[in-house]
Amino acid sequence: MRAPLLLLLLFATSSLCFKILVSVPKFGYSHMKTMGKLADILVESGHDVTFLMPVDVPIPQNGTELAKVVLVPPTDEVSQIMETSMKSGAVANLWTHSANSKQGIMWSTDMIGAVSYHNTKSMINNKALVQQMKDEKFDIGITELFDFSGLAFFEVIGLKNVIGAHTTSVFEGTLMATGAPILPSFVPGSQTFTDDSGSILSRLNNLYMTYWSYEFQNKIQGFAQKALDEHYGKAKSPKIWNLVKDITWFFVNSDPIFDFPKPLPPNIIEIAGISVSKIHPLDKEWDEILNKRSKNVLVCFGSIASPTTMPESVKKSIVDTFAAFPDVTFIWKYEDTESGLTAHLNNVDIVKWMPQNDLLADKRVSLFWTHGGMASLMESAQKGVPLIVVPIFGDQMRNAQIAKRHGGAVIYDKMELGNSKKLIGVLKEVLENPEYKKSADLLAQILATDRVSPKQKIIDTIELAGRFGQMPRWTSAGKEFSMLKYFNLDLVLLFIFIVFSVVLSVFLLIRRVLVKLGFSGKKEKSE
Repeated sequence: MRAPLLLLLLFATSSLCFKILVSVPKFGYSHMKTMGKLADILVESGHDVTFLMPVDVPIPQNGTELAKVVLVPPTDEVSQIMETSMKSGAVANLWTHSANSKQGIMWSTDMIGAVSYHNTKSMINNKALVQQMKDEKFDIGITELFDFSGLAFFEVIGLKNVIGAHTTSVFEGTLMATGAPILPSFVPGSQTFTDDSGSILSRLNNLYMTYWSYEFQNKIQGFAQKALDEHYGKAKSPKIWNLVKDITWFFVNSDPIFDFPKPLPPNIIEIAGISVSKIHPLDKEWDEILNKRSKNVLVCFGSIASPTTMPESVKKSIVDTFAAFPDVTFIWKYEDTESGLTAHLNNVDIVKWMPQNDLLADKRVSLFWTHGGMASLMESAQKGVPLIVVPIFGDQMRNAQIAKRHGGAVIYDKMELGNSKKLIGVLKEVLENPEYKKSADLLAQILATDRVSPKQKIIDTIELAGRFGQMPRWTSAGKEFSMLKYFNLDLVLLFIFIVFSVVLSVFLLIRRVLVKLGFSGKKEKSE
């Protein structure tokens, strides 16, 4: 009796194991880490996962530890674009323009778009790679809707059962393509610096920035579309946004608790927190650093905007700020450890790398000074660490507002980093005001409550996608609406037309009655 039951269970388990192709460019470490952890969860669940990575930047890590990795070497054009951007282009100039602006959103679109174009061309024209992936007969494809080369490649190899992903909050182009609501009156856009107060200024700013958030994604997809048009011929080429419309499920890096309240359809699955690693004990070196003083501050601005490219005045201001707090140890992630920038200070440890998640879990860490990437904010939120958030670009502006909304963070404008007096005041406020720590601890307790885990959400969604494929019944009819219809502008115009018609009709009727009564409006000539 047991043997047939065991065979049945084994068959049932194996029938739910799928071949999955995950595509993400080797560009931003946080993007790779989130998508890599997603792949690892699927491997741990028994699925056969291949991790396809067009290489943009020679980062040593791949993001995944368990999936099979297929690297696509960079073309000469991609290498040249990235080298120029790092040395003198978009990336090198990140510290010189405001995050709260159109430029704060659109700063990278030409660079990312051009790389997306060359990545798409490189992959779809690689006959050996195309055939290899076709032969694998994948059940599901997962790709980030940011670079779009993965989505284009899936189309070429005939992989139709696609799950879209965002390693940030969901972008406006994706929301429109799926028919999900965009509500700039009270839901801050994906890359906006506004809150949800609903004031006139806030709504105007959010409306403006939401539009450019949409254009950010739309412009990048245009480069991948160009590559597809050249491959198929413009008349026969599938449209990127139509491919997005055909997607049933989406993974997004947001958490319904650690976010602004917002309406999302059930096919958009929030999975923030999957990239937060398990906590490991600190090495003796880090333990000794934290024991030097009663207060410790971590300073890290992410993997893209290097502090080595900061203007010299900003570097000096930050160092002067460190000097103003001799009783606080500052651990600063700064790639050039031989610069001698803080050689005159004994309360600063400059490091090329730090075990950020493990340090944040240590109660001796008093404050985290961060750029506001979602991975960093989730790590600190789960540990109850107060924040000073200096958004640099992209979704970091919105993330900063979320952290501030929960009471455990202060937002600091990166254009004010050169003002050491102001910087010292903000640092003193967060370090000495216990309310920030209380709010951060409360958020950590809330996030620790039992909920359906992001991991379980991923496993359940993959099972649905693998068993049933594309399911249009789960998608909104709004995805087929024009912008006029989507925002009910046609009804507004119809209402205006009706009101105008009624007013005009009443006016003409009154005029006609007055004429019949002899009130023609013309004075009679006197003899």
